[in-house]
Amino acid sequence: MKSADVLGISFVCLTRAALLKAVADSVHRGGKVLVLSGNIHSFNIAYENPAVRQLFARADYVRIDGEGLRLGARLLGQKLPSRATLADFIWDLAAQCETHSLSLYLLGAAPGVAERAAARLRERYPALRVVGVMHGFFDRDPESTGNEEVIRRINEARPNVLVVGLGMP
Repeated sequence: MKSADVLGISFVCLTRAALLKAVADSVHRGGKVLVLSGNIHSFNIAYENPAVRQLFARADYVRIDGEGLRLGARLLGQKLPSRATLADFIWDLAAQCETHSLSLYLLGAAPGVAERAAARLRERYPALRVVGVMHGFFDRDPESTGNEEVIRRINEARPNVLVVGLGMP
């Protein structure tokens, strides 16, 4: 596994194929894996925000989401795999889930977006099991009950893979 360090944030990044395999292998072992998206925006926020920096430190892998991050790493003498934006990666992830009979839950974006995304994914991958969708416009304050309701819904759906698109931070 290739690890890198940019702006003081150490992370592991894999090629797209290796990342897909790592996710499927973890699910089949009954484990969990945290994959974050890394781009200049997210790394700048992590540089300034200790909570986001800690999140990156806890991540098992960082999916390279931007060329700027690759360029920054290259300037520091490190080579990162090709970028895989979520718009591209989600298709590969859906194919992997369909092939390995893994279920998927989509959380985030404006109301209706996750539903439309699920429908588009199912058009291409008819055997894909999308076990839940939910928009990202809920109260994310740790003290609110909005978070608990979202967690309850996800836990009830029992997805193998949870894709979260709530922006950064």
